[in-house]
Amino acid sequence: MKIPLKWLLELCPVDDDAEKIARLLTLSGTEVEDIIDFSGSFSGIVVGEVIEVRPDDPTPGMSRCTVDFGGGETAQVLSRAPNIKTGSLYPFAPAGARLFGGKEIRIVEFEGVKSEGMLCSGVEIGLGEPKDRLLEIPAGTKVGADVLKLLRWDDVVFEMEVTPNRPDCYGVLGLARELSALTQVPITDEHHIPVETGAQAAEFISIELKDTVGCPRYTARIIENIEVGHSPLRIIGRLAASGIRPINNVVDATNYVLLLLSHPLHAFDYDKLKSKKIVVRSAKKGEKFVTLDNEERTLDEGHLLIATPDRAVAIAGVMGGLDSEVDENTTRILLESAYFDPRRIRRTSRHLGLVSESSIRFERGVDPNGAARASDECASLIAFTAGGEVRKGMVDAYPKPIEPLTVELSEKKVEATIGIKIPEKTYSKYLEALGIKKLQKGRWQVPTYRPDITREIDLVEEVGRLDCYDRLKPVLRGGGPIPARLPDEVKLERKLARILPGLGFTEVMCDSLGKKRDFEPFIEKGISEIANPISDDYRYLRPSILPGLLKVASYNLNRGAESVRIYEYDKVHWPEKGEQSERYSLGVLMAGLKEPVGWDKGEIRVDIFDFRGVVEAVLDSLGVEYLIEPDTGKLFADNVSLAIKSPNGKVLGRFGQIELRIAEIFDIEISVFGLEMPAESLLKAVKRIPQFGGIPKFPSTRRDVALIVESEIPAGEILKIARAHCSDKLEKVFIFDIYEGAPIPEGKKSVGLASIFRDPEKTITDEEASELHEKMVEALAKKFKAEIRE
Repeated sequence: MKIPLKWLLELCPVDDDAEKIARLLTLSGTEVEDIIDFSGSFSGIVVGEVIEVRPDDPTPGMSRCTVDFGGGETAQVLSRAPNIKTGSLYPFAPAGARLFGGKEIRIVEFEGVKSEGMLCSGVEIGLGEPKDRLLEIPAGTKVGADVLKLLRWDDVVFEMEVTPNRPDCYGVLGLARELSALTQVPITDEHHIPVETGAQAAEFISIELKDTVGCPRYTARIIENIEVGHSPLRIIGRLAASGIRPINNVVDATNYVLLLLSHPLHAFDYDKLKSKKIVVRSAKKGEKFVTLDNEERTLDEGHLLIATPDRAVAIAGVMGGLDSEVDENTTRILLESAYFDPRRIRRTSRHLGLVSESSIRFERGVDPNGAARASDECASLIAFTAGGEVRKGMVDAYPKPIEPLTVELSEKKVEATIGIKIPEKTYSKYLEALGIKKLQKGRWQVPTYRPDITREIDLVEEVGRLDCYDRLKPVLRGGGPIPARLPDEVKLERKLARILPGLGFTEVMCDSLGKKRDFEPFIEKGISEIANPISDDYRYLRPSILPGLLKVASYNLNRGAESVRIYEYDKVHWPEKGEQSERYSLGVLMAGLKEPVGWDKGEIRVDIFDFRGVVEAVLDSLGVEYLIEPDTGKLFADNVSLAIKSPNGKVLGRFGQIELRIAEIFDIEISVFGLEMPAESLLKAVKRIPQFGGIPKFPSTRRDVALIVESEIPAGEILKIARAHCSDKLEKVFIFDIYEGAPIPEGKKSVGLASIFRDPEKTITDEEASELHEKMVEALAKKFKAEIRE
């Protein structure tokens, strides 16, 4: 938001420089991000009166003008502007003047005719389009007056960041209250009440509120016999400096009051309404409406409309309609000043993708009891700038007036919260400067333009930010630090952030929203749909971590990456019994080359054994007791799908090679391996703390055997039986080879099994190791009808 400083100082005449005022406002919570100097926008441009216009014969379409620019001086100017007229006033840049953008004006010749200056459009002085028409200055303006000063641009502009909870600070008056409270300089707040004449406004219009929740208050005034034209330069200048494009004297008046009071208004061409009744209602589903920007909008049932009995004329709080806008032919207007429910305006604005100066303020919450004041100010200004006649009375539909809140505040609470004793007499002056009225016995009445103050602690915050936050001294707490217990999910996240990067994996952060096509293969318990998505590509909440990882893998592999090793630990979502459920989940993905190609080795791609090693390393580092067994499922390819189970058989997670058809959805053409494991399952399975066992004192011995078994017997089952039928002197057993083919009979396979034996108390003898090994082989032969391969 941009606010000219001189406008602010008109309401609160503080005798300080811009830097000091900016610092005060920033420290109080209303940040001044930048100070823009407008005084150098242009120079030397004055008000010029065209006293003669005649065609320039040598150059068709060119007019030769005589311009009086004050002090008895005149200049001859050539111009092609279509709106140049004798007796009219325009900005004039004589030789030596500098335009907006830095161009200097010089005397030039066209076909032997001198042009001793330039009549300016809005573009040449920084007001914007149209470029082909001169900027007309209202009659009565002094010829020769400095245009920069008439625009009030001999000033600086504050560019501010206003927090959403302070809708009052979106207006100059609200900022003036802040500055008054900070400096204790009283504000000059003059309430302009229009002179009313003629018939009662109620004879022209009536109001029906069909949706009193969406619109608790709606007011209307009638102004007749207006003449739509240009606003005075001071209004044009202040609007432009504040970032709002001037349009005409009626629309400019509504925008001027919007900037002053942070209360949006709207002017309808009364004759275009073709009705004496305004209806505030909800839109019908699929209802069409053309807004002022000439865009047709498709509305929904939650959208609030201003309408006549026959048709909609505005989207409440957001934008008016094209067929009721004020134009150069308008002579009568209906002036709207209302209060709309912030939540409804916010939803409408987001759903339609339509943001305006009005919607920004309405969705934060304007003052419901400020609607009449805003109407008064705007009607007075239109009567002044457009010559309008304000009809008597204001039609006001306000069935349930919103009353100011009463909040208690005590010195004890202030001291206990802030840590500094501040007498009530001291903090009263701050609160009263903000418009908060003292009642009695520590009770305060909060005005309705401060919806952010509802509790005692809110008043304490006001006292603190205005009085003492900048003078609080840091004090060390006694008693030592208070231990804080992190949630288990956060502890797990931190452990994974140490383990996985150590294994060469990079953490990624993927979108939690996406389209159904990407999520469909991963849906187990349903999928959660967003009610108001920003687009169809972000309509659903992810049910799994893997789709996001596959997207990242695809992006990198298809741009030349030789390998991808990534993981993410975050939430997944699904619907359950009419409610939305969520949980943390770990996803890991691996694809591409195992190692970079070198002179001594060729291209070797990662396989399921590499990925299993990663999974086991993570589980072992976390202290998880687990078994890995073959699995079936739609995510992973047949025979390359594995389940991680607890010792009692409960599935903790699954991993394997991503099914080819799923990989193709994400445009991945190589083998890719993935793991997904809910954090809850992982945490419940952590049973032991990994400990360093020391270097063995005594040597080990190894025994190998090759067993011929049926092909369908899982290798994991063989390992399970081997471990179960051996003493604690079996340190490790693993499969070093699996072979199928001649001379092994069809339907069978050879499994090479290595066993490491060690006695922790002494050196194990060959006889002891052989005896233990023979018992294990006998148990395997009996269980699986295995034969020893010679």
